[in-house]
Amino acid sequence: MSTPPQLTPTLQVFEIPATGALLLLNAEMAPTVRALGFEPGVHYLAYTRETLQQVAAEVLDPVNRPAVDAIRAAGQELVRARHTVLVRSATIDALAEAAISRLDRERLLLLPS
Repeated sequence: MSTPPQLTPTLQVFEIPATGALLLLNAEMAPTVRALGFEPGVHYLAYTRETLQQVAAEVLDPVNRPAVDAIRAAGQELVRARHTVLVRSATIDALAEAAISRLDRERLLLLPS
């Protein structure tokens, strides 16, 4: 009995491309990481049990080095643009400001005239 693949991204999904390394992911993760901005063949390479050896051979083929390097660079750029602590904290700040603003407006509507 095989264990189903983990469909929740781990930190490695961000850490690997952040270093400029090539991210390889099980193709079943595509919908999950797409929601985070990752596109297969653009930011990472996807594989299945059937294609793993083929994908590995393509990655290791020197002819494909420019394409692999472009994927590595795009993955690193995506992580730096959307998934750093600074970016996430700015998002949290914006959400908090919006919630506070909404609450302030609601309170103003409740004040007697």
